[in-house]
Amino acid sequence: MIKQLAINTIIGIISMMFTFNSFAADDRTSVTVKKLHKLYMYPRIESPATVVSLNDSSISAEVSSKIIEMPVAVGDIVFRDAILARLNSTDFELEKKRLRVSAKKISVRLQQARSKLKRYQKLAGGVSREKVRQAKGDVQVLEFDLQDIKVRIAQASRNIEKCTIKGPFTGLILKRLGKVGEFVSPGKPLIRVLDIEHIEVSAQVQTRDIESLKEAKELILEYRNEKYPLKLRSVVALLDERTRTQEVRLIFKDKHALPGTSGRLVWQQIQPHVSPEYLVRRRGKLGLLLYINGRAKFEQLGKALEGRPVPVTLPIKSLVIIKGRYSAKDGDRVHARNIRIKRK
Repeated sequence: MIKQLAINTIIGIISMMFTFNSFAADDRTSVTVKKLHKLYMYPRIESPATVVSLNDSSISAEVSSKIIEMPVAVGDIVFRDAILARLNSTDFELEKKRLRVSAKKISVRLQQARSKLKRYQKLAGGVSREKVRQAKGDVQVLEFDLQDIKVRIAQASRNIEKCTIKGPFTGLILKRLGKVGEFVSPGKPLIRVLDIEHIEVSAQVQTRDIESLKEAKELILEYRNEKYPLKLRSVVALLDERTRTQEVRLIFKDKHALPGTSGRLVWQQIQPHVSPEYLVRRRGKLGLLLYINGRAKFEQLGKALEGRPVPVTLPIKSLVIIKGRYSAKDGDRVHARNIRIKRK
């Protein structure tokens, strides 16, 4: 009887111990966890972008004359040095001929003056010094006159060249501003040409995204179903206070879109981020709730913003509490149900 009583007492004590342990286990919050690297995401960033030409030029007349030919039409692609317009060069050609005749006359007079000076110099004492000085002066004046005529001939030749107006670059004809038969003066725009070779992409990027843009492995201009690889050329050091953006300029790596194309500049951040759905707020701060040695540990993320993916620099094998993150508090004892996920 006494022996049976002792056995019953021992069984009761063991039962109480199991019950106590069960109650203790129930005090822990049940959670599920996931390794941090399995939550990684690399957000895609987009900014509006436009393909711009470095040269949108109105080609003007440089001399006064009449337009006799304009062999290009709106929409034509013209190469560098292609003829865009011709002006009447007859007056300049006549002026050049007249100047050449004058140059020959001066050359003859100069030859005579030099011969005269040589005779005076040979006679030595037989000619007064005044006559020698006069002969030298005549030679110098005629030499200057001949140089002046040669400059004016060169100017006439240049004016003749200016009557043939050529394309300064390979481009697209946008407008014909002059008409055949029209008399034009220097500075009168004749044709508007858009450079289609020297082009860049201009994009307005949020200041906070500039660093990730610089670090991106790949920059792409997306337009409809086309993708154009780009290379960053410059970040303009000017902040638009209204939009909090900065202009960036990029160049095409190989194939390029036409000037005026409006698309999207896109890139992916190289720093791992976590989706905002896993963030919790504790003491007014946003962060992640980690599982560390059976307890919940709140880790504040300084760059976290409500509703935006947040960059993380925590150890890659950190365990993040997924289910139960709202009920568990910082420092609480927790029980990870998915025990298959373990630290390695």
